[in-house]
Amino acid sequence: MRLLGLSAKACLNASVFWSGLGLASTIPLFLRYVLGEKKNLRRKSVIGIALLTITGFDLIPYAAMTATLHMLPADMEWWDSNQVSSWMGSLLWVPHHVAALTACMAGLLVFSSVDEESSLRQCAWVAVLTGLAFASSAGLSVYVTFTFAIFAVLWAVQLLFEKSVKTLITFIAAGAISLLLSWPYLLDLLSSAVPGFDHRWRSFVFFCVPRFPDCDSTSSKVRCSQSSSPEAVAVTDLPARVHS
Repeated sequence: MRLLGLSAKACLNASVFWSGLGLASTIPLFLRYVLGEKKNLRRKSVIGIALLTITGFDLIPYAAMTATLHMLPADMEWWDSNQVSSWMGSLLWVPHHVAALTACMAGLLVFSSVDEESSLRQCAWVAVLTGLAFASSAGLSVYVTFTFAIFAVLWAVQLLFEKSVKTLITFIAAGAISLLLSWPYLLDLLSSAVPGFDHRWRSFVFFCVPRFPDCDSTSSKVRCSQSSSPEAVAVTDLPARVHS
């Protein structure tokens, strides 16, 4: 960033754009090469990409909150502490998670081109490219990659029952390459040499909400610790604070 004279904010905004473009690109690719759709591919792709802009029924509680509090919350999904973000919200809020998903989907797309009739050269290239994609995903979001890893194990078991030996070996090789490339990064995440590192969090955490202020949310029944910073505000507490 310093070399090109770009600010961190500009790079973050660019990541939002490229993450959305990559996510949209996976739809026609999977329609064509995974599902085998050839007829009306353009129309189906446009419909699939347009579906990314649709959210859930957040408009109903959002309208009720607006009418009750006489205010407009900054995000339509803040009415519930157990937020399930729309694609648009995820692209603006956590573009690295979406990019990790795109990387995993790209790896699966490459791997789908392998079968028992593939040559050894093709299997080797597929293993390398798939491993690079999965390793890139691990660098972007460990949680997204961890979810894909669970399904990868189940897929490997299915290949074993189907006796697809060449495909299974290629899949294992891709996983080994991915683990090898991402291993230094994973070690760095678990490193205790970082100043201020809390050794209690060395294990992998499935879900954690740290540094929230004292609060008692009646909607989520969650109590927050007293050692939290005063500048952190709970999502469910934001409308009340803004209103006051």
